[in-house]
Amino acid sequence: MFIPFFDALRKNGVPVSMREFLAFLEGMTAGLATYDINAFYYLARVSMVKDERNIDKFDRAFAATFEGLDNIKLEQVLEAVLRFPRRGRHRHVLHQQVTCRWRIDGAHDD
Repeated sequence: MFIPFFDALRKNGVPVSMREFLAFLEGMTAGLATYDINAFYYLARVSMVKDERNIDKFDRAFAATFEGLDNIKLEQVLEAVLRFPRRGRHRHVLHQQVTCRWRIDGAHDD
């Protein structure tokens, strides 16, 4: 899912290593930046930019890769989550978790 982002960073001249990319993925897996675009941005930046001279390059790659991400509505997220194959109760619990987390993070504000 994040391979195009990694490619965009490299194409924009950000010297990101596979180790740095894996650290970013570990942070995502640990839930450090779920449903919060700002946390996601800063997790990616702190994981993959080691020299402040590359921040502008990072910003260009981030903007190009995730353009429109902050415009996604709760209903779209829930629809995508519910299309994901789950069985019985797990589907309902997942729907509740996503809805609750979205509201806690304030991502549902219009």
